Amino acid sequence: MVIHHTDSETTHFTNGDIRDSLRAKHHHEINDMTFGAIDNLKQSVIDDIAILRENHYTRKKFAENTFGFKYDLKNSKLETVTVS
Repeated sequence: MVIHHTDSETTHFTNGDIRDSLRAKHHHEINDMTFGAIDNLKQSVIDDIAILRENHYTRKKFAENTFGFKYDLKNSKLETVTVS
């Protein structure tokens, strides 16, 4: 089971924001780095489910039964994320 929640700190910045703040000290290393910014919560759940399903260390029965949710902190609602 994968659950991501709304208003996560990772939804308040972009990879570009982090690069800009670090560029002065580590200019050459920063340009190609990613920092885990989430700009689409539903897609981030889908991506994490895919990682679990595709990992050869995940047992087949668990991979086949992996599913995800988005949890809204403001209204305490849990929404199923459907993966096609």
